[in-house]
Amino acid sequence: MIPRIAPRVTTGILFSHSSAKFYGEEDTVAAIFISYRRNDSSSATGRLTDKLIQYFGPEHVFRDLEAIEAGADFPAKLREAIQAATVVLVIIGRAWLSIRGPNGSRRLDQPSDHVRREIETGLDNHIALIPVLVEQASMPSADELPDTIKALANRHAHEIDNKRWTEDVEKLIQLLKKDYSIEPADPSHPPPELDRTFYALIGQYFQTLIHLILYPKKTLLSTNLGRRLAFTDAVVFGLLTTAMATALLVALLPTAKTYWSMIAIIPLIAALFVLLMSMPLYAAWRLVGARTPYRGIAIPFFYQAAIALLAMHSILAINALLISLVDIQLGDKVLKAVRNVDDIENKLNTIRVMAANALQFDPTYAAFTTVTILVVVACIGWLAASWGSYRLMLGFTRPRSCVAFLFFIMLIAAPVYAVISIADWVAS
Repeated sequence: MIPRIAPRVTTGILFSHSSAKFYGEEDTVAAIFISYRRNDSSSATGRLTDKLIQYFGPEHVFRDLEAIEAGADFPAKLREAIQAATVVLVIIGRAWLSIRGPNGSRRLDQPSDHVRREIETGLDNHIALIPVLVEQASMPSADELPDTIKALANRHAHEIDNKRWTEDVEKLIQLLKKDYSIEPADPSHPPPELDRTFYALIGQYFQTLIHLILYPKKTLLSTNLGRRLAFTDAVVFGLLTTAMATALLVALLPTAKTYWSMIAIIPLIAALFVLLMSMPLYAAWRLVGARTPYRGIAIPFFYQAAIALLAMHSILAINALLISLVDIQLGDKVLKAVRNVDDIENKLNTIRVMAANALQFDPTYAAFTTVTILVVVACIGWLAASWGSYRLMLGFTRPRSCVAFLFFIMLIAAPVYAVISIADWVAS
C-alpha cells in the first residue's frame, strides 16, 4: 500500500531533452533521461528506446526533436528535465569518448558539450547515472574524462551486447523496475506483486518516509506516477505518519492512558483537514494556469502535510518530555485548569502561562527551546524545498510558483478561520 520508492522516482521515459505529460495534460517530469550522441550510438539508442517505449508506454517517451519547442530556453529545459529524473542512462558507444568538434578538440572537453552538461547536471543533483555500453564499447576511465564528470567512471556500467540484445535489455528493464520502482505502463506487463508481509510494508513505509525527508522534491514528484492506488497510498501514508506521531506524543504525556484514543481520532481529523486544504491549493494552481487534475495536486500535498504534522507532533512531544522532566504532575494540573476555560484562545493562554511558570527556572528549558526552534526552521525549509515539486511537475517558472503560493495563502484564510471557529464552538 505504501509505494516502494527510491529517491527521485518518477514515471515515464525521457528521451534526451524532453518532458512527459502529466495525465496527458500538463508538462511534467519523466523517470528516465537518456543521454546519447547521435554520431556515436543513434541506432542502438533508437533500438533501446523502442523497447523501453514498448514496456513503459509510448505516452512517456518524447524524442529530443519533438519535446522542446522552438525558441525555448534549451539549457534550462535540459537542466529541469534532468533534475526531475530518477535515473540518467548514459549511452556510450565506441566513438563516445573520441568524437571531436569543428575546432578539432574532443567534444567532451568542451564545457558547452550537451552530453557533458547532461552528466554534470546529473552528478550535481545526485541523480542516479547508469552508463550503458553498446556496440562493444568499453567503459572510459577517470583519466579519460574531464574533471567535472570523472565520477561517472565510478558508476557500475550495464553492457548491452548485440548477441544478447534482448536478454541484456530485459535485465536493464528489470533493474529500472526493481531498484528505481519505475512501473510499466502497458497492462500486458503487470508490475511484480508487492510483498504484503507486515515487515515488508513497515520497511516500505519507513523507506518512503526517509526519502521524503531527505529528497522532498524528487520523492514528491515520484508520487504522481498515474498509478491507480497513488491517491490511496498518499492518504494511508498520511494516516500512518500522523498516527505514529500521535502515539509518540501520547506516550510522553504524563496521563498517557487517558489519551490513547487520540491515536485513532487525530489522524482522521488531520486527514479531513488536509483534504479541505487541498481544495484551495488546487484552486490556486488553476488560477495561475495549471491544467492538471485535482489528484495531481492532492497526492503530493498529502505527503507534505504528513511531514508537517510529524514536525508539529515532534515539537509537542519535545515539550511534553520537558514537562515530564520538570514536573510529572504538571500535565494533570494543566488539563484540570483548561477544563474550566471555555474558548480555545483562553485555553492556550492558560497552558502557556502554567508551562512558563513551571519552566522559567529550569536549566533544561533553553536546550528544549533550541531544539524546538531548529525543528520549526527545518520544517519551514523542507516545505519551501518541497514546493518546488509542483513547479517541476507543472513546468512553471519560479515567479509563477510564488504567485500560486500567494493565492493559496489567501484562499486558505477562510477555511482555516472556519475550522478554528468550529473547534472553538465544540470546545465551549
